[in-house]
Parts: sequence; C-alpha cells; structure tokens
Amino acid sequence: MYVLSGQVRLILGDRDFTVKPGEAVEFSTWTPHWFGVVDSPAEAITIFGVHGERLHLHG
Repeated sequence: MYVLSGQVRLILGDRDFTVKPGEAVEFSTWTPHWFGVVDSPAEAITIFGVHGERLHLHG
C-alpha cells in the first residue's frame, strides 16, 4: 500500500503503524491486519500479489 495523501493507521498482528504520504508498506495478507484513516480522509494505492511475505516501510 502506498499512501498518496492523509495518514493511514495499519495494525499488523500486534504492531501498530502510522503510514504517511509518500510512505509504503508491504506485508503478507495472511497476517491478521486492519487499516483505516487517522484524522481525516486518506488516499492510498494497494496492489495485492503473491510476493508480500514480509513488512517493509519505505519513506
């Protein structure tokens, strides 16, 4: 998921992240997860594929 605007909260297992504009996360969808906006609307691009086996934070 790449955040274009706003902030996205990502709960991944027992870890909690705030993803800001220009940052990206990659993770296995087999890991229990939830995501939503932090304070105001957000725009993000998501791509689902077989290669998301571990979490990466890019910024």
